[in-house]
Order: sequence, then C-alpha cells, then structure tokens
Amino acid sequence: RVLAEAERAAWSSDGDAAHAKAAEKVRGLMTQLSMLPELRSSHYFVLRANMLVVHLCMGMHHLDDAWDAAVRVIDLLPHLPLGEASELTVQLALLGAALAYQQAQPVRAR
Repeated sequence: RVLAEAERAAWSSDGDAAHAKAAEKVRGLMTQLSMLPELRSSHYFVLRANMLVVHLCMGMHHLDDAWDAAVRVIDLLPHLPLGEASELTVQLALLGAALAYQQAQPVRAR
C-alpha cells in the first residue's frame, strides 16, 4: 500500500512536498522491513522500492539521495533478467551523469 501511494505521488503534479513525503514514507518502510529476512531476500520488492526512491529523489533534484538508493539497485542487477537490467543501467548512467554535472564535473558527466 505504501509503495502504491508513493507511486501515485511520484506521477502526480502535486509538487516537491508530495514527492518528499512519499520518498520519506518509502525510506521508512524499507528501514522497517529490512529487519524481515523474507522481504530482504525478495529482490523484486527491494528493487521496486529503491527504484521508486531513485525516481522520487531525481524528481526533487536530490541526486545524492537518489544515488544512495541506486547503489542498492546495482547490487540487485545480477538477479534480474538481462532486458530489465540493461534498462536500469541506462537510468543509473543518466543519474551518474546528472550527479557529476551537479557537482561541477562536466567532463565526468560527458
């Protein structure tokens, strides 16, 4: 339910306040659920939650927070089908370039 609400907030035009609230809810959910080994071992759930945080944080231009969630996604890439993994790596590369540009490193961004 929390993920569905956060996804609605991510795609709505309610602004940064709604995105920040949704991202915080997802982070809180992930913290609570990280203690349950059954959910921690569910690669799909962890992937979906972290990619949602990446999306929300990128929308708010909180690229450092987006990268923190992306690192968890990178660890899951070996468990994904090749087609899905390749799509995610493109998104992560774009995030890395945006982060490098934000940190005034345009050469690394290119």
